[in-house]
Amino acid sequence: MTTAPPTGPTRLGPHPAARNAALIGIVSAIAGIAIALVIQPFYGQDFSLVVIVSVVLFAIIAAAITIAVSRAYRPILVDFNAGICSLDGETVALRDVTTAWRRLQRDPLSLNFLSLNVATADGRAGRLIVTGVLMRGLRTTDLPTIERFIEATSIADPDAATIAAAAAEATAQPTSSDGRRRRRKKPRPPRIPMGKQAIIAMLHNAADVLEDDTTPDRS
Repeated sequence: MTTAPPTGPTRLGPHPAARNAALIGIVSAIAGIAIALVIQPFYGQDFSLVVIVSVVLFAIIAAAITIAVSRAYRPILVDFNAGICSLDGETVALRDVTTAWRRLQRDPLSLNFLSLNVATADGRAGRLIVTGVLMRGLRTTDLPTIERFIEATSIADPDAATIAAAAAEATAQPTSSDGRRRRRKKPRPPRIPMGKQAIIAMLHNAADVLEDDTTPDRS
């Protein structure tokens, strides 16, 4: 099925929090019940109180996770007719988007996911969840718009210096205010610089595992 080109401002991909609402709900429910049971000695053995506390905690945790995901993956809005997009909540010209990279996030809870990141020379950046093990990312219907966005930018193929800098960043140890090196508790996912063709190839490869979801996105 051919997707008609969007007219006016459009969002790249679904809203990540809405896309992962089921996962957020499950995690929040489990956490809410677990915490309610742990603190039960403080408010008594009444089962109805356990239910009430669990529901309250569920709402608080779900809201916190939703806000965190929404801030970490702010929607990238694009207006192809005007040649602009929003990164970090600020409007920039599509031609000012000059770099891109992918990251594979590996998590002990199996929340492994692949993200696509784009940025301008002055540091404004945006990212999309492409696909994941438990986290849901793009839909096949999102790919044509994202490819059009990539083609409209000034993203260039990374040179040797850019690739070397990304590799050094992944292995670098953080330093404290007095200049001493601190051991990083968790290895930083490597940032893999990409050019336009590499991004499009990655999206085509990911299409095999993306959901063909044609349900209208009301988020």
